[in-house]
Amino acid sequence: MGIGGLGNCLLQLSCINHYDGKWITCISISFVLVFLVMMIIKNITHPKVLHYELNEPLSVSLLTTFSMCLMLVAGFIGMWNNKDKTSANQIVAAVVMCLAILIQFIIIGFFVKSFIKNHIKSKHQHMYGSYFVPIVGLITSCTVSHNVIALPNEFFQAIWYFGYITFLITLPIVTYSMLFKEKKVSDAQFPTVAIWFAPANLTCAGFLRTFLLSPQTYYPKAYLNIIFILTTMMGFVTTLILYLYVTRIFVLRKRSQTKNFAPILCSLSFPCAIGATSMVWAAKYLASQNPLVINKIIPIWKIEGNDLISSSAWFFGVVGIIFATVTTIIIGYLLFNMIKFGIKILFTKQKDDQHHEIYLKK
Repeated sequence: MGIGGLGNCLLQLSCINHYDGKWITCISISFVLVFLVMMIIKNITHPKVLHYELNEPLSVSLLTTFSMCLMLVAGFIGMWNNKDKTSANQIVAAVVMCLAILIQFIIIGFFVKSFIKNHIKSKHQHMYGSYFVPIVGLITSCTVSHNVIALPNEFFQAIWYFGYITFLITLPIVTYSMLFKEKKVSDAQFPTVAIWFAPANLTCAGFLRTFLLSPQTYYPKAYLNIIFILTTMMGFVTTLILYLYVTRIFVLRKRSQTKNFAPILCSLSFPCAIGATSMVWAAKYLASQNPLVINKIIPIWKIEGNDLISSSAWFFGVVGIIFATVTTIIIGYLLFNMIKFGIKILFTKQKDDQHHEIYLKK
């Protein structure tokens, strides 16, 4: 998800600067497809593990990254012909998108079931930032909606509302549990907390793409710009905190002299990528807007609309470039170490004696 999201972000940056950066997306989606194939092989060859993960709250909340990656693939397919609704590319893209959304809802069903079992009936107190992923993750489809025009934009807007409303409902519950419950996240799972920062930017990016950057919209400008200000500011603040959090993780690892790479660090990738993407799209939207719109909403601003919009677009553009650069470094580091980690396990006997706990049960 991090690699696919970063590819999408860099593509948007290249488009803003009038450069055809589709080759960037080709590279990122290639990695996404490789990982998807690996996940499919794993689930087919180890159905017991899949069954276990579907009934365990933390595991099932992360399983939805599979369907979210499929959504990115659908957007990639549709990107090559996003003008003709009846083209073969659009039909395939729409089918893949609908399949991804269907899989997502199925996994959401398993997540709700396991959540009720482990947190309500048994009063289990442990919660993770990844609990936002199943429902809010549906908004991933909105971030590529402009490439899947065979499906109506209203379809993606409905998905955005579903994800955003459930995000607002679950945000205080999960946040309170993570901060104030007695049982805290273990050190080994500490990087997963970074996923808590992703939904704010995902809802921001989804809103920008399906409501503000779409060719047709039927909502009042005042309403759209108020939501834009709220989601963008929340996304900007959470991304700044996220980078501080990422810094803290690497500083703590350096102090503990931990030399071995932990795959769980990949939890940092998508939150960083979507944070940069939302800022880039915010700049793109501001640059395309009527300069007098915001002044109509907040008349106490005495700055001329043109100056205000231009300054805001410039600000978010610079922030987007900085965030994209930092994210590229982080994901590049994670990808390099993940490949090295995978090769080491493939071609050595390391962890050959370790088995999933489902196979250790009698």
